[in-house]
Amino acid sequence: MYRFLHIWLVPALILICMNGMLAQEQQTYSISSIPPQLTKGANAVIRNSNITLFRESINNATYKVSQTVSILNKKGLEYNSLQIPYDKFSRVKKIKLVVYDKHGKKVKRLKNEDIHDLSYTKGSVFTDIRFKHIDAGYKAYPFTIEYSYEISYEGYLSLPSWQLFPDYNVSVQHAQFNVVSSGKYLLRYYNQHIEHGPATSVDGNTVTYSWEINSAKALKHESLSQPLSKISPAVFIAPTQFIMDGYHGDFRTWNSFGLWIYKLNENRDQLTDKEKTTINSLVKDIESDCSKVDVLYKYMQSKTRYVSIQIGIGGWQPFRASYVEENSYGDCKALTNYMYAILKEAGIESHYTIVKAGKENIPMLKDFPYNQFNHAILCVPNGNDTIWLECTSNRNPTGYIGTFTDDRDVLLITENGGKLAHTRAYSIDENYQKTTAHVIMQTNGNANVIYHSERSGLYFDEINWLNDISEENRQDELYKLIHFPSYTLNSYALEETKHTVPSIHLSLDVAVTKYANNMNGRLIIPLHLANKHDFALKKRTKRHSDIIIKRSFQEIDSIQYMLPNDFMLGHIPEKTVIESIFGKYISEVIVYANCFVYVRKLELFKGEYSTSHFSAFSNFINLIEKSDKKKLVLKHNSLAE
Repeated sequence: MYRFLHIWLVPALILICMNGMLAQEQQTYSISSIPPQLTKGANAVIRNSNITLFRESINNATYKVSQTVSILNKKGLEYNSLQIPYDKFSRVKKIKLVVYDKHGKKVKRLKNEDIHDLSYTKGSVFTDIRFKHIDAGYKAYPFTIEYSYEISYEGYLSLPSWQLFPDYNVSVQHAQFNVVSSGKYLLRYYNQHIEHGPATSVDGNTVTYSWEINSAKALKHESLSQPLSKISPAVFIAPTQFIMDGYHGDFRTWNSFGLWIYKLNENRDQLTDKEKTTINSLVKDIESDCSKVDVLYKYMQSKTRYVSIQIGIGGWQPFRASYVEENSYGDCKALTNYMYAILKEAGIESHYTIVKAGKENIPMLKDFPYNQFNHAILCVPNGNDTIWLECTSNRNPTGYIGTFTDDRDVLLITENGGKLAHTRAYSIDENYQKTTAHVIMQTNGNANVIYHSERSGLYFDEINWLNDISEENRQDELYKLIHFPSYTLNSYALEETKHTVPSIHLSLDVAVTKYANNMNGRLIIPLHLANKHDFALKKRTKRHSDIIIKRSFQEIDSIQYMLPNDFMLGHIPEKTVIESIFGKYISEVIVYANCFVYVRKLELFKGEYSTSHFSAFSNFINLIEKSDKKKLVLKHNSLAE
């Protein structure tokens, strides 16, 4: 009797324990258990994130990730999949993924066939970088995915940094970042928007650093702010010394890191005798170095094309100059090194330079040396007028770098090591768009428009690319650029002026349908013909991030409107003048015998303004947008009193 009872009780107890564990698991992963303040404004919630980096040696490290993410709506479905990159120096293993429904019930587990190994190579990009792609294949939101994986590194220059928020509209319930490092290998770290340093513990020769954050509400995107990577709490870590493909380096200072790059590039600037002869013949009759640079840069542009090749140490080390000479292609490193070799042969000093490129212009963390670079350009010292060369472009005028690398900190590579410098910032007098137009109004509201726009400096980038596409596609893009409700393009012309600060001239002849509204003998004409801006300033009582105007610019418009027969001026808008610390604006209508001219000028000043200025800035922009919507009324002579 007792034995049978005992046999019955054991599975019963097991069943009770299993039910209890299941109930606990479902409670843990159920959507209803998320604190309400974390679901507000969130597309996804990181329920738990535990990331640990083990630094076993100067050459080896293991990165372990374990995260649970609840996806709340359709916009959060991007977190339904993972892309884990790896290359020659790293390996991904131990991938696991489980899906839970909104009640916390397990509904799916990852299978081996769900893991896809894909290449990053596409188009003109050739690389040994691959990635493991995993899609949960579940879209019945809200739901939760739990995943984990490991990456092992054999040789590393960069160590994975940690950022609390992966995106806007994502909240975090609990997150922990740990670094476990041998005491022999010093860890350098930098806290961003984290008040306190890490908790540390020592076990023998091992030091553990831990950062932990709980209950972080989702951030909302705000226009004209720093990128999320500069707003989110984050921890940046870097080695003191490292090994990449047998090349030893030191990352404690910019000087020592620059010396490592210099050693990678050393003796890779050799050219053939034939090429040397060509170079010397091109500049033999030219006296000034500036003119020599111009001729040789154009020569390099004429014979090379950009192809991105990132294989092994080739992600950092350029092809030999002789290889580019022979094959006429290379990535940014190879083309920059080739241009360096050309100038060297001509007796002109230059410096290979690494930079964080991109239109966002993410500020460099100068006080903490670590890998912040993705591109190479060339610096040619020239007194106070340093020449910067973008060697991947076949179209840029000599010395013009554009929005891709303008106005930012860079690292010059010299034989004595790395040296911080700053690329050219284009001034408000260089960044401008000047628009003139002649508009012939018709009695039915249609109009013929002769439009001319000169775009200088960084405005050059906005339409210069039109020269690189087919005629058919170019006309399609022109229709998108001009802000008329409906028009026919009769003819157009594009003409470049290639200086260090280039400009491009766009001329259009268009027939516009219903340019003005005809209402009971009155023509209501929108005055502002071009330069439509959307600053996307949402109405909020509070601004959370500083206002960043990255570049100064000005716009100058002069639009002449010819009155149609039998019409005269009715309502004329008043002159508007707006001045503030952010910029200046003026618009007015000047009346002549049979026409009127709309004149407008906007200046916006580069700067970083605190959140306390948001109300004033918002008011400044709103007044401009209101003025730009002004209309002038013409009325038929029959309505005259």
